[in-house]
Amino acid sequence: MLTPANFVLPCCIGAVILFGVLAIYVYTRALSSGVLINSTEFFLTAKNTQPWYRVAWGFYACSVGASAMFAIPQFVTDKQYGGGYLGLFFYSFFYGFPFIIIAYSGIYIKKRFPKVLSIGSYCKWRFGKPFATWVTLNVLFNLGIALCAELTAVGSLSNTLLGVSPWIPIVTVAIVTMIYTTVGGLYVSILTDQIQSIFILLILAIVGIFVAFNFRISALPPLPDYLGLTPVGEASVMTLGVALTSSTFFSDAIWQRVWAAKDDKALIMGAYSGAFLAMLVTFLFGFGGYIAAWAGLVNNPQTAFLELLKINGDIPLAMLLCICLISVTMNESAVDAFQIAISDTIMALLESFGLHVPLWLARVVLICLNIPFIIIGCLQFNIIGLYLITNLLTTCLILPLFLGLIPKLDRIVTGSAVLFGSLFALLDIVFYAIGSQLISQVGSFDLSKLTWDIVSTGIVTTFYLVYAWQPFAIGLLGSLLGVGIWVMFETLMYKVLGIERSVPNHLLTPVPTNEPKVLLSEADVESTKLNLIDNDEIVGTLDEKEVTPVVIELSVK
Repeated sequence: MLTPANFVLPCCIGAVILFGVLAIYVYTRALSSGVLINSTEFFLTAKNTQPWYRVAWGFYACSVGASAMFAIPQFVTDKQYGGGYLGLFFYSFFYGFPFIIIAYSGIYIKKRFPKVLSIGSYCKWRFGKPFATWVTLNVLFNLGIALCAELTAVGSLSNTLLGVSPWIPIVTVAIVTMIYTTVGGLYVSILTDQIQSIFILLILAIVGIFVAFNFRISALPPLPDYLGLTPVGEASVMTLGVALTSSTFFSDAIWQRVWAAKDDKALIMGAYSGAFLAMLVTFLFGFGGYIAAWAGLVNNPQTAFLELLKINGDIPLAMLLCICLISVTMNESAVDAFQIAISDTIMALLESFGLHVPLWLARVVLICLNIPFIIIGCLQFNIIGLYLITNLLTTCLILPLFLGLIPKLDRIVTGSAVLFGSLFALLDIVFYAIGSQLISQVGSFDLSKLTWDIVSTGIVTTFYLVYAWQPFAIGLLGSLLGVGIWVMFETLMYKVLGIERSVPNHLLTPVPTNEPKVLLSEADVESTKLNLIDNDEIVGTLDEKEVTPVVIELSVK
């Protein structure tokens, strides 16, 4: 007799291994055809090689993992903390919208700093080493939490639906993905994203057809209050909007797709297409759970979507197989993205600090960095609350980093300004956490009654337990205020010391590039502007005051 344990589980493990074998095959074909470049940079970024459709599949695959099938319906349909229809809309919208913001930001970054390999290395060139180190630590924490959450999700899924030990799918997925990403790097990861995503959509179509023909209800009851306009849903424009945008912006899994895009057109088309796919799939999962809850079929919000598949109270074995195949494939595509992204974050920072990393060492680091996350996933910790920590940390960083994308602010928005702004915002959130807990327990802001219990409870509640809109708003506004305070302080100091503010030295240092250099002496620089002419075509204009030292990068036509 076929059971979930002896039929569905082997099929899922077989699918994971099959995708791994396919990835190795694709890599060997690409290697024999001479498409691949044997360098650390290409291994980590597949720089400027991918057409728009692969970029689109990549954006979608590394963002919509196995947890999406359960987390979104749970957020929408929870009777106590549910977001209702507004929560459904904002959750699905902000699953994809950040891709578009990142794409346009990436175009600017790639043009100004063509050799960056990660968001951390960009911060090194734009803001200097201290802020780059702080950003890299946050990116690593963000990626680590995401990877652990995905591994935990596939283990929990298998335990709940199939009744098997969580470590079986976790170790299978993690080892298979680590093997093919160690061999082929980001290039192979993006190719498998395309194949895995198409497979997922085909299985989803089968599930959709099954639901259309089998899900029947006589009439929907009046809409319950928790599915309507709820305070949590209204606040989700801030909690989900800021949280998902910030955490996505500081994920090198997403930025790697930016570096890999063949050109600006491929990047923009890929971002819009990937955003649409992510919004569509997450909306379908959430909407399915929403309809099931409206019909009164949901007892456990986490499995609300699965209620649509039940016939006489049970999910047919074929549909259970479809759901598990979707879950493990989404999980595999997300896990390989996070694995190579963690390695990229570390290697890119070392490269930007002038430490050349050979390709073999990048592969070794990829393996060593991911082993601890596999162990954590097998332990099945409750790490969902850790998402809130990284969401708040990245919220304090995002606006200062956006200020660095404005060239006119180069002289005033320095590395020290954005570092102070982010830490100032973080401190503001800590003060809010303690103050709100003090008022909640004492009834007033009476500092004489402040105890360590109040301090610890407030911090744990704000950073780990409760998604409230206030900390996110404080993080955004506090970071801008902190940057402004530091800029005014620096401006005042320059005036007192009689020093003219100039562009920071690290912005005057030429960014490494593979293009040949043309060195001009100062005598060759005209008093106002220097027009560089090649075949009667103007290819650049520079002000004299911006050419110090006088080293100009030229592309050869």
